[in-house]
Amino acid sequence: MNLSLSVSPFGVLGVLAFTGIVAWWAYYKLPIPLSNRIRYSLVSLRWIGLFLLFLLLLEPLLTAIFQEKHPPLVVLLQDNSKSMTASPDSNFLRQELPKQIQQFQEKLKEQNIQTVLLKFGKDVKPLHPDSLQFDASATNLSNALQYVADRFHNQNVAAISYISDGIPTEGSNPIYDIDKIPIPIFTYLAGDTVQRKDVLISAAIYNEITFVDAETPIRTTITAKGIQQETVKINLKRQNTVIETQTVTLSSANSQRDLDWSVKPKEPGLMMYEVEIEPIQNEISYHNNRRKLFIQVQDTRIQVGIIAGGPHPDLGAFYKAFANTAQFQLKEFIRKSNNEFYTQPTQNELKELDLVILYNFPSIPADREILEAVYQEVTHRNIPLWHVYGSQTRFNISNRQPEFAAFTPQNYTESFSDAFLYFDDRYQMHATYTFDESFLKWIKSSPPLLRNNSDWKMNGPTEIYGKAKIKNVALDYPILAFQDFRGRKNVVMIGENWWRYRMNCFLETNSFDQFDTWIQNIAQWLTTRQDKRKFRVVPAKNLFSGDDPIIFRGELYDDTYKPIHDAEIKLTLIDASGKKQPYFLTQSNQSYSVEIPALPAGTYSYEATATKNNIQLGKDQGRFSVGSYEPEFLELRADASLMRQLAIRSGGQAFHLRELSQSTNAILQLPHLKPAISTKSQTRGLQRYIWPMIVILIAFSAEWIIRKRFGLL
Repeated sequence: MNLSLSVSPFGVLGVLAFTGIVAWWAYYKLPIPLSNRIRYSLVSLRWIGLFLLFLLLLEPLLTAIFQEKHPPLVVLLQDNSKSMTASPDSNFLRQELPKQIQQFQEKLKEQNIQTVLLKFGKDVKPLHPDSLQFDASATNLSNALQYVADRFHNQNVAAISYISDGIPTEGSNPIYDIDKIPIPIFTYLAGDTVQRKDVLISAAIYNEITFVDAETPIRTTITAKGIQQETVKINLKRQNTVIETQTVTLSSANSQRDLDWSVKPKEPGLMMYEVEIEPIQNEISYHNNRRKLFIQVQDTRIQVGIIAGGPHPDLGAFYKAFANTAQFQLKEFIRKSNNEFYTQPTQNELKELDLVILYNFPSIPADREILEAVYQEVTHRNIPLWHVYGSQTRFNISNRQPEFAAFTPQNYTESFSDAFLYFDDRYQMHATYTFDESFLKWIKSSPPLLRNNSDWKMNGPTEIYGKAKIKNVALDYPILAFQDFRGRKNVVMIGENWWRYRMNCFLETNSFDQFDTWIQNIAQWLTTRQDKRKFRVVPAKNLFSGDDPIIFRGELYDDTYKPIHDAEIKLTLIDASGKKQPYFLTQSNQSYSVEIPALPAGTYSYEATATKNNIQLGKDQGRFSVGSYEPEFLELRADASLMRQLAIRSGGQAFHLRELSQSTNAILQLPHLKPAISTKSQTRGLQRYIWPMIVILIAFSAEWIIRKRFGLL
């Protein structure tokens, strides 16, 4: 311990001398004679009390330095995934491995080495040997190593013991993490390195959304491993009933086949299909012989009509964007000449549309009749409009045009110029924006649009998300605007040559997907009706994977659509057998939510009720599904090479799992296996300790007792 003061040591000597003189002077002359022993005792007691009292006034600091020894630490990582028990080692893993882990711990403890046990799959959790279930549905080898690096970065970790079959199903290659973790890794290989006989469904490609009476393709990939030649039957089931069977012959030279199926749902709802391979003899696992597919069948497609003032390449870009998905059915009405259309839009056809796109329309006075018919449908059925203003658009055809568009020109001019589109930062928060940075990259690199130079006036509240950049100068000129006013939605694009954007998207991303998805998202936003229910409870998504938590969110409003707080919202899940399980949503801010642990695969329905003060405020119901895709069974041959590389490149050693308890000798030979010493200091003011006050109190109390004893008070 070190003592430091706010004054110099000479100041302390001065205090010592001063208090000594004061104490001596107090007993220099006494009214009664006392022996020298009593006199010196009284002087000493007063001197001690005064000195400590004055010393505390100088604010002395007491610094304590501590040293602490940290024993070496070994972290054991145990793979807890399902693939671990899909091998001949499964009995050893369940019965003998817990004993080996305990022996491993005890041997290291005898040498004053601590151990921390962790199990991992997708996440990392504490491990007790008796709690091994091997039930994780994914294996992230890299995440387990990164967890050790983050969690124990300032501790004396001497080694990592890594038990796994070396088969990652998600995350990056753990070899890439070795340089970030300068700790020797001792690997213990589980599983079988010999390729066993196995036939599995390695991939399934299908649309998760389709429509009633629409042909929906399904492609599955059948892969065979460890076979010479096998003939297998594959069944396609709907709601557990076989609807089609295919037979294929697989051999070591031709071990993979793609099978195409087609289904045509007859009713809306969430339909479950299952592709199943009939088992063959001596397969290592039957878990990967089936794959469940969940398809959301919608009642009708969204009917989109494009009415154009004449042919243009943009129409082809829009047509291909909508043709890329079964969600939309597109009808085109394009003016051929001043007197006729290629296909004339009739009143009955307009009544079937869910969205009308007006491209360069109206363009001539003869368009007035069709335009008024469109306005009639918009007014009657509240359907949305999408305006694309180009070089042929005219704004003097009907005096009602400003009523149905977010923008109209204030002083129209037939002057046009090239303008590049750039987005306002707020657009990334809009529902139509569902992209990563590559979306903005190709937008910024796209060719210019041909934009009208008129002054544009907003008609009602409008959000401008796309603006013009001319000669590399960002201007406040609108190009893309969204409006949701009085329950009616419309979008305005000021400019033409959008086909260039679609072509540039392919050049930048090698795909048309981002342009097509962007157009589809805008149409989806326009046709989505606002949910006006006062009480609703919905799952976070319609289809969950097998290990996803099931998240529900709820909202409850009064007649003025103000949130209602402190209500009791009960959620009842009902599985396919009719079994019911109740849950309760908890309030968070202005909404309610609940997170339910992963459920078995299947289709579920739910019912929700909201009550407050014993009064029921609302009911809701719905359906969702849980898939059964298990990537853990796609590859069952242990990867000895990966485990060996992890050990060698990190400075550790590779063992077989059965050598776990005997491998402690190799760990004990590590040169850095010694306690780590840490030093820390603590500084506190002396006045914060109680003992100086106790000494002062004892000194003055003893002096008072002696003075009273000899009559000096």
